[in-house]
Amino acid sequence: MNKIALIPAYQPKKDLLYPIIDELLDNNYSIVVVDDGSGDNFKDVFKMLPPNVNVLSYGENHGKGYAIKHGLKYIKKHFSIDDVVVTIDSDGQHKVSDANKLITKLAKQKNVLVLGSRVLSKNNPLRSRIGNSLVKFLFHTVTKTKINDTQTGLRAFSFALIDLLISVPGNRYEYEMNELLYCTRNNIKIIEEIIETIYFGKNDSSHYQTIPDSLRIFKEFIIFSLSSLVTSKSFNTSTFLLISE
Repeated sequence: MNKIALIPAYQPKKDLLYPIIDELLDNNYSIVVVDDGSGDNFKDVFKMLPPNVNVLSYGENHGKGYAIKHGLKYIKKHFSIDDVVVTIDSDGQHKVSDANKLITKLAKQKNVLVLGSRVLSKNNPLRSRIGNSLVKFLFHTVTKTKINDTQTGLRAFSFALIDLLISVPGNRYEYEMNELLYCTRNNIKIIEEIIETIYFGKNDSSHYQTIPDSLRIFKEFIIFSLSSLVTSKSFNTSTFLLISE
């Protein structure tokens, strides 16, 4: 079993990205880094990565979801069906030791998505605590599935889930929520492993745009809820006409 670390990166800080890369290599990970259109000013950051790191680049910024799917397509083509994948953010908020914990948990079960779940406290940025609490509530309301941390970027899964995850809609931060929604719809079990919560300053390294990205996520909840309603056995024509009006 080969361990693959998939790292979507947009304008990463080298002092946060490089330590992750070095430690992943020390832990025998194959690494795929996706440069999500970071621009000319960041070319040197990616060029200076070790030669055994697979760096994928394209010119225009498309978003985290697009970068993840771009990386998954590459992994599907170049790696083995027995391999496992863990997605890791490039902003230094994830520890390799926690990634190892997810991989270990994944090895004990098949056809599951393992989340690195953070325990947020009053010491964490306010917008992170409020955002996660609201999204967690909405996710449980829509899916009847309880997840402590719906916004974590540290996630592990087997090669068998790649096709499903590539098919998940969304190109930006809404993709990660859709990933969870589509797993519940396809009866993919979601399990959590507690990880260390790391923030630098006021989470300034994050590219999450509070208003537009939150609106994208809420929009996906509405779309998912309506599509689930349409496909449910209890849904009938009169209900559809009522919603349409």
